[in-house]
Amino acid sequence: MLKNTLKMWHFGKENIIILFLFFLLCVIMLNGESRKNNTYITMPDNIIIDKDTIKKSDWKNIVISQKDSITFTYHCESNDTSLPFLFNVKLQNEKDINTQSTNSGIIIYYGLPEGKYDLSIFAFSQRWSTNPATIWFRVNNREDSLNKVIKLLIYEVKSLKQKKNFSETAIAVNKSFLIIISIILPIFFVIIFILIKFRKKLQIEPKFDEYYEEISPTLYFEEQLMNTPEKQTVKPSYEDMTEENSQLREEINSLRKQIDILQNRSYEMKKKNKELEEKVDKLSKGKKELEELQKQKDELFAVIIHDIKNPVALIKSLVELLRSYDLSATEQQEIIADIFETTTKIVSLSQEVSRILSLETTSITLSIEPTNINDVINDVCRRNTVSAKNKSINILLDLKQDLPEAELDFQKVEEIIDNLVSNAIKFSHAGGEIRLRSNISEDNSLIIEVSDNGLGLSEGDIQKAFQRGARLSAKPTGNEPSSGLGLWIVRKLVEAHNGRVWVKSALGKGSTFAFSLPVAHIKQENEQVN
Repeated sequence: MLKNTLKMWHFGKENIIILFLFFLLCVIMLNGESRKNNTYITMPDNIIIDKDTIKKSDWKNIVISQKDSITFTYHCESNDTSLPFLFNVKLQNEKDINTQSTNSGIIIYYGLPEGKYDLSIFAFSQRWSTNPATIWFRVNNREDSLNKVIKLLIYEVKSLKQKKNFSETAIAVNKSFLIIISIILPIFFVIIFILIKFRKKLQIEPKFDEYYEEISPTLYFEEQLMNTPEKQTVKPSYEDMTEENSQLREEINSLRKQIDILQNRSYEMKKKNKELEEKVDKLSKGKKELEELQKQKDELFAVIIHDIKNPVALIKSLVELLRSYDLSATEQQEIIADIFETTTKIVSLSQEVSRILSLETTSITLSIEPTNINDVINDVCRRNTVSAKNKSINILLDLKQDLPEAELDFQKVEEIIDNLVSNAIKFSHAGGEIRLRSNISEDNSLIIEVSDNGLGLSEGDIQKAFQRGARLSAKPTGNEPSSGLGLWIVRKLVEAHNGRVWVKSALGKGSTFAFSLPVAHIKQENEQVN
């Protein structure tokens, strides 16, 4: 009995295990089937530019201006909404990528810079994500304005066609009217003729006329008077009506010509109005630029006055010290040396102010002569040797030999390199290193680089490095004076030589200031050459 029970238990245990595995397999298959049935797709719905909805057939060529706003609406198609999900929206152009996650089905962009843009949107949750839906569009002010002009012209052409169709219909109606008149008029004249003949046959006898005259002679006289040929109404002839119709046709043609002239005048007025609007925009931009320049000028003079005020206060203190105390000859010499150094700074600042004013008010005069750029670099390095040694800074030269002589203004190029080298000394730590390189490019332009391992510049500093009076975040390591004018002067002098200037830098890793100058100088229209 016990053995039979154990056998039955053993048999039942195996069945239970098999049933459990079968149930587990069914659950897995159902889950997999449900996942197959669950589809997730991100679908764009509408694209709205300002207040106009764009047709889907025009999505492949979307162009907007910087003043336009562009709105995208989208949704996620799914038969399973039990799990929450979000949208990932990424807007990318050649320079920047903007990514954000949102649960909203709409996103708006406004004031985008010019360029090509790639917008991709996909939905995602903890368990799934969809393929991205991608939309391309461009921001181009000029192309957008041209598209608007083309649309306006198409609208004008359609309106002209409608007016032309109306005129053709009127002419057709006139022709039909003439045909009907030409048919009815002869019939009308025939009927009149028959009535006249019939009336003559039915005339009243003379006795009745005499009786009528005796009863009412006045009425009889009036009737006879009305029947005279002079008082009978003259009916218009077919030729008269044809002539009148031709006159009407001429008036219609004249009116049509006047309409064309008015439309041309309207188009010219719109064109002139648009030109005036463009001129107003240019004047507004010019006004803003002048206001910005005035603001920069005020800020510049405020900075210069501040930089001069401190040295002047120091000189005053040193002079009071000389007058108030008995000092030894050595102490007096030290104070005089300090006064001399401070006045030198003031003179340097005043020279920079004079320089900036001369560059603003007059054109830059160049004295062009054949120049060896390596000789200029050597002279500048020799002049700055003392300043570099005071901060234990090494100046290294990496000059390419056999460079061709260039047509340059020796003194102004010397001033360019001197500004860059003195800046490198100011913003380098003691024991630093400065390297000057000269080379020639493929387009036959001289390239000069001044590199240091000093403080470096941030991205914001790089953007405004060559602006007038720009104050950068980095400060001179030895408390040297800095007016913010040196790099602006460098840019002005390089551009006067038809060259260009640039900078590569990173915070804490130093900077490389470089400029290129053409070997053969091209005289500009507004340039005076001695």
